[in-house]
Amino acid sequence: MNILLLFLPLSGIASLGVGLVCILRLAVKNRDNIITHQASTTSDYIPIVYVTAAAIIVYYIFLLYQGAAVHMEFRRARQAFCDKKIKEKPSYTKIKYGLDNFNNLAANRW
Repeated sequence: MNILLLFLPLSGIASLGVGLVCILRLAVKNRDNIITHQASTTSDYIPIVYVTAAAIIVYYIFLLYQGAAVHMEFRRARQAFCDKKIKEKPSYTKIKYGLDNFNNLAANRW
């Protein structure tokens, strides 16, 4: 499970790349369809709904990665405590809000 945290920044880069490709594809596909007037029908509002839904989904994906990183690091610290590799009992609050855990800081990069 620890290897998944190494791919966390890569997922953000991949999402950015896919988003830019989609924007460029739509810009080329709809270059003759530029809207120069106010929205008057419901079909004019559909792009706004798509962008809003995509922003909400991306936000919750970041929250999911952040929560998953905290749970994985807490489980790893608890296992290390049970195996007597560390002396101090791990605290969920300290792992989540502390500044000494690199993997958690990488998940909280925003």
